[in-house]
This record gives sequence, C-alpha cells and structure tokens, in this order.
Amino acid sequence: MIVKQSQYAKQPYLYSRGIYKEILNVNLINTNKTLIGSHRNKNKYYIKEIHCSFDIETTHITDTDYTTMYIWSFAMMINNIRYVFYGHTWSEFLAFLEHISNNLGDNEKIIVWVANLSYEWQFMKKHLNVTNSFFRNKRQPFYIEHNGNIIFQEALNYFGGSLRSLAKNKCNTQKAVGDLDYNKQRFYFNCNLTEKEEGYTDNDVLILIEWGEIYYNEYIKKSHFKPVSVQSIIRQDMKKGMFNQYSASQIQNIRKDFPDKDIYDKIMIWLYRGGYVHANVRYVGDLLKNIPSRDLTSAYPYYMLTGYVPSGFERIPISNFNEIRKDKTKCWFAKITFYNIKNRYNHSIESISKCLEKEKVVNDNGRVMRADMITVYLNELDFEIYEKFYKWEGEPVIHELYVSNKVKLPQYVINVLFDAYSKKAILKAQNKPYADEKTVVNSCYGVMVTKFNEYDLEYQSDTDTFIEKKANFEKVKKRAILLPQWGVWITSGIRNLLLNTAYEVIKIGGDPIYFDTDSIKPNDIKYDYIFDEINITIDKKVKHYCDYYKLDYTNIKGLGEYELEGVYKAFKTLGCKRYIYVTEKGAFKQTIAGLPKDTLLNYSKEQHLKNKRVDLFKHFDNQMSYDYTTKLTSLYIDEGFTIEIDGHKITELSCITLDNAPFTLTLKDTFIELINEMYNSRQEKRILG
Repeated sequence: MIVKQSQYAKQPYLYSRGIYKEILNVNLINTNKTLIGSHRNKNKYYIKEIHCSFDIETTHITDTDYTTMYIWSFAMMINNIRYVFYGHTWSEFLAFLEHISNNLGDNEKIIVWVANLSYEWQFMKKHLNVTNSFFRNKRQPFYIEHNGNIIFQEALNYFGGSLRSLAKNKCNTQKAVGDLDYNKQRFYFNCNLTEKEEGYTDNDVLILIEWGEIYYNEYIKKSHFKPVSVQSIIRQDMKKGMFNQYSASQIQNIRKDFPDKDIYDKIMIWLYRGGYVHANVRYVGDLLKNIPSRDLTSAYPYYMLTGYVPSGFERIPISNFNEIRKDKTKCWFAKITFYNIKNRYNHSIESISKCLEKEKVVNDNGRVMRADMITVYLNELDFEIYEKFYKWEGEPVIHELYVSNKVKLPQYVINVLFDAYSKKAILKAQNKPYADEKTVVNSCYGVMVTKFNEYDLEYQSDTDTFIEKKANFEKVKKRAILLPQWGVWITSGIRNLLLNTAYEVIKIGGDPIYFDTDSIKPNDIKYDYIFDEINITIDKKVKHYCDYYKLDYTNIKGLGEYELEGVYKAFKTLGCKRYIYVTEKGAFKQTIAGLPKDTLLNYSKEQHLKNKRVDLFKHFDNQMSYDYTTKLTSLYIDEGFTIEIDGHKITELSCITLDNAPFTLTLKDTFIELINEMYNSRQEKRILG
C-alpha cells in the first residue's frame, strides 16, 4: 500500500488495489462492536466499529444509451487508520465483499455509506445477494443488505442534501470540485486517472467514512439505534420524550385517537392539502415594479407552537353542522357540495385535484375559479377561507360530518422541535454553523405529514423484482407517536393565516400577486403596514405559548412574524413556481420549476459574449426553450448489455444513464385563454416595462 493525501483531505490515508486480505483478516475480527436491539430481541445483531463507504465513477458510452463503471472506491476507517481500496471491475469488487463477509462473525454487520445509493444500486443490484432491504420506492433504496452482513446505506437522508453540504457541515475532508473530466471516455482497461483525479475520487469516500464515525458514535454506540434518515432520528427523540413524560395510560389515550382506515384515507387523501402556492391570474405575464415580499418566519413551527389540532374524531349527524360551526372548542371536517361556486376576487384557492366531484370547472392553473358544482372535504380552517374567497348559490350540502375536541400538540413534540429551534437561533446569533439544527426544524413538519405506505417493498435478488407486501395499518396505530390529523391541521393553519392576511390586504384595496406556502407578494408597498400590525398579534401568541410550554421566549422571538424580504425592482410570474425578479441591490433571481436556478442568468452572459443583449423579462415567456440544461434526466437500463470497445468486452448487467435535460416552459391553452379573458376585462393592462 502507498500513503497518500489528496488535495482536499486533511489526513493521510493508505491506498491500494488488491492488497487487503491481511489488513482485513485481523481488523474485522478484533474491532469493537455495538448491539442493535435488546438482548432479548431475537433479531438482535452487532454493528462493527468499522466505518466504510463506497462510490463508483462511470462513463456514458458515446452514441449509445449505455453507461459503464470504470473504477470503484471503498474506504474504511479502522482504529483511526484510513484506507482506500479500489478496483476496476465488478468481479474484483465482489471478491472484496466476499472476503469482508466471510471474516465477520455471527450476527456481526458493517455499514457501508453511499451518497446517492440509488445510482450505485442500479449498477450493482444484479451482482449482490440481497438478504434485506428498505426502499422508499422501487428506484430509491434507504439501505441494501448483502450476504446478511454488509449494509449499503444512503448517506444523504440525514444532514446533507448533497455530498458537498454534508462535507461542509459535518466533516474535515471537503468535496473536490472540477478535478475529474466527465466528458472523457474511460473504461476498466484504460482508466488512466491522474494523481489529482485519483484524489477527487478518494475524497468522496473519505468524506463518508468521517460521517460514518459521527453516525456510529452518536446513534449506534450511544442509543443502540440505526436510523435510516433524519426523520427517523426525530421520531426516536419524540418517542423517548413520549415515554419519559407520559404514563402508559396517557400514551394509550393518545393512540386511541388514531383514526380508523376509512377516516385516515379521507383525511390524508382528500382533506390534506399542501401549502398554498399560486399566482394571481390578474398579473400573470405582466412586468411589475416595486413589489414587496413578506415571508413568514418558520411558518410550520409557528403553528405547531401556537395553533390547535384535533384529538379523536366522531361522526355526528349532518343536522348539527351549523351548531358545530359556531362551537370554538371543536375541530371538524365535512364532505360538502357547493353549487355555482365562484371566486370573489382574483384568487382561486381550491385545487381541482381535491374535488371528489366537479362539473364545468373553470381551471385557473390547476385551481377552481368557478364551477357549476364541486364536492370537497373541508375542515373548519379551510371553510373559513372558503367563506371569504368564494361565493356560492344557496346553502352548501353536507354529506358527512366529523367532530373532535381542540387540543394542543403534546409537550414531547414541542420539545424536540424547539430544542433544535433554540439551538439554531443561538448558533446563528454567534455566527456559528447551524445546518444540523435547521435540518431538524424543517424535518419536524415532514414527520408530521408522512403518509402510511400501503405496501412494503421486498426485493428479490434472483429475479430483480419486488414483492409488494400489504403493510399492517393496525400495527402502525398501536405504535403511533404522532396522529395523522395533527399534520393536516398544521398545514391548514398556515394556509388559513396566509389567506386571512391576504384578505386584510384585499379589504383595503390591495391585491396580492403571488403566494408561496409561507410568503405573500402584494401589488404595492403602501399596503405593507398590514403585516406589521399582524406581527404584533403573532408575537403576543408566541409569548403566551412559550409560557404554556415553558420555553425560553428569548430564543424564539420573531417566530411566525412576516419578515420583509425586500422590495423587488422588477417582478414577473407565469404561474405557480414560475417567477423571476430583480432585488433591491440589482441581483437577478429566478424560481422556475424544472429549471436550474442560474439558467437564465447564464444564458444572458452567453449571449453577451456573442455581443447580443437579452431582456430576460421578455425572454421569460410561454414556449421559452433550452435544448439542454444542467438538470439531468435518468434512463434506467434493466436488461444489461455487452459492447466491444478496442478489443475489450464491456458488460453491465444493468445501468443508469444521465443526460442533460431539455426544457420548454409551456402554459396550457386553457390558462392562456383565461389570461386573455382577464386582459379583455381590464380598463388598463398593467405592463410597466
């Protein structure tokens, strides 16, 4: 072996191809291990204190749909000594794995960390003997277990959305940038990496063994727990709090409020809506000037602290609807039909996809502007907004009605959320990194709205297929630490706050232009004082509930308040998640779904080099198109292939090919017709540029 230290690695490491048997024979046997599960658990096993990681580099074969692996890297940290082993073929890799597997004791396993495991999995799946697995979907594994003792586990489910951010937030070794030319054709027989390029590939796996050491010490060794994502870490912390703070009977009282499957489906399929994201059709396509943007600070944590949620639901007679509507101590939801419904303003708030039945809907970019009839499920928070933003003919028809007591979220939920929130605030004030705490805060809401998977996926190695096993809903109910209705009401609560704020702006003559879950962009700065007035009420509620939950207000001050992000010099939207603007300091920004964030700016620079000037606000329009972007599209090849190149056979049993994706911004004809209808009804077209 040789000693190396790449350009980004902080510590030296040993580097070798093929020389591993003597090293592993001793260390795999003598290294410490930690029990996962209790001693009484028949499924208990041990994780060895050996931190491993794996990565491959690939080449897209010219003029084909195929991609092949040309080098694999496997890093190990054993007793603080770092090793990087590498090879060029799958047969070498399988022999390496076999040696590891054969030298692990009974019930001993190692974790091998992979960044973007779904990519490596597509190449190696037919080579492995999969004995256990956990998949998000058929293309995205959380982990894959080979031979019963080597666990390949996804690393980016935790505190890094990318390997670069994971390295920045957690590790000494940093991600290399630009040191490997992916346009160069390389194969197992002519890899020809320079020392700098080898360092690039080494760094990726060296980062992951540092993360592996952190993970092992924090979760495996301390808690005897192997979480597969940051969400599972949060659930575990909430579970600990639940059992520490509540008696067995209190826990049982919470769990008995978990709805049965019929009500669960109504809540999670039809009643649950995401954040309100929509463009006011009145302004779509217009160039607007001096547009303020107000953002709710940590919107979902704010409602989790100050809002209410339902306990258990009881179905009651529909004749009680008017009485229940007036009872402020109750949560309720109902199946309701509205006839000849029409929006009062230029804001269409209901998603067409949430209509169980509908007739003659006028489609406002995916939302109901007007309709002869719609049937929907609504709770009291959304019904309040309906009354302000829609009008309809006659009384709404109630088909089903469910009622529950209003309750506050339990202390164990609040403690996990605001422990992270307070730490984030303190670190931010000290100008220290706070990415981990921010991830936990953001993920707490995700945990609240995670849906029950109807089927568990079990991978079959021999056939490269999945068996869908029906999941046990009753088992989920019995072990619940969160109730699904809580997340639904949290989401409704923020839509309610956002749209009630918009209503206050509308009442004094304003007209919000754009909404994005936790932000509002009104059409004029003169209405901005409304947000400051609402902030006073928000702050009073935060203080009150800090006292209620015994939290330190100092670190939570400002939660839920509308912060002035800035006043845009210019702004243009073409619908949901499609807008561009210029900040007060003159910076150009874009938010366009499906298009990498710097595409328009880079296009402008490219045209400038050609002595062409581009007005990006005119360029950003229907049918704006790029032949390719930096966004990648994936082509999955499951059947395998063999190709001969320079007298050598290239074989892959399966692969994935990435290619730059084209992009065309297309407005639907019905949306264009609606925009034209709005223009025709105007006294004046509001195009200012």
